[in-house]
Amino acid sequence: MVKFACHAFHPYFIALKRTSAKIREFVLPGSTPGASTIPKIAFEPSSPLSCGGRMFFKFANNTDKDSVASRMRQQRLQRFLDLIPKDLPVVRILDVGGTSASWAQTELPANCEVTLLNLEAETAPLPRFTSVAGDARKMPQFRDRAFDLGYSNSVIEHVGTLFDQMAMAAEIRRICRGYFVQTPNRHFPLEPHFLIPCWQYLPVGLRRRWLQNRDLGWMKCEPDPLRAQAEVEQIRLLTAREMRLLFPDAKLWRERLGPFTKSLVAWKAAP
Repeated sequence: MVKFACHAFHPYFIALKRTSAKIREFVLPGSTPGASTIPKIAFEPSSPLSCGGRMFFKFANNTDKDSVASRMRQQRLQRFLDLIPKDLPVVRILDVGGTSASWAQTELPANCEVTLLNLEAETAPLPRFTSVAGDARKMPQFRDRAFDLGYSNSVIEHVGTLFDQMAMAAEIRRICRGYFVQTPNRHFPLEPHFLIPCWQYLPVGLRRRWLQNRDLGWMKCEPDPLRAQAEVEQIRLLTAREMRLLFPDAKLWRERLGPFTKSLVAWKAAP
């Protein structure tokens, strides 16, 4: 099993333990579970496109509040907050793959109660937050429509195969009356984990050999060929068509950066 995170460029990780802890936001190097702030990541961009490595990292570094990725994440989160019903005395929210740290700077309405689902529960969540251990693909601890809203950011591309993604989508739709599920767009030119343009279209063997020889984006060099291939294959980016099929009762929002769709959000307001 992998530890996961919830926001852009830091994967959720509830499926198989195939990737290194280097990119995890659940317990980042230098932090402790339940910490209210996310520490800076020591990172020296190293990629075959070294001349653009630092530029790509500056764009994608969501630990920097001024980066493009961080600004877009905040705008995305505001869209979710706009879905919160104002007329309910208590609004129950399920965050699949989130942490207290990711909500620390967010002003939630007073009527909100948030449950964080992770592979491991946090020991000291924020006030009005509850942390539970679980698997996004199967959440029998929650009854049907137990939550008013579900939230998941940069998670579903990491749960495993398409069958696993189908299972996670079905569980969110079962448990949550409304939801907001975001994932990076497969066809965005810059792959958000390895930070190499069009990385997702290259043959698996080429990507494996590349990762065996050097750090790539957030991913650390992995000399072992099987582990390198597992690192490459554990990310399954989704298309707009697949998101529509996974969430047929939702509307699809295309988050754009210039002429490109950077990420896809399936959202449904709570009835």
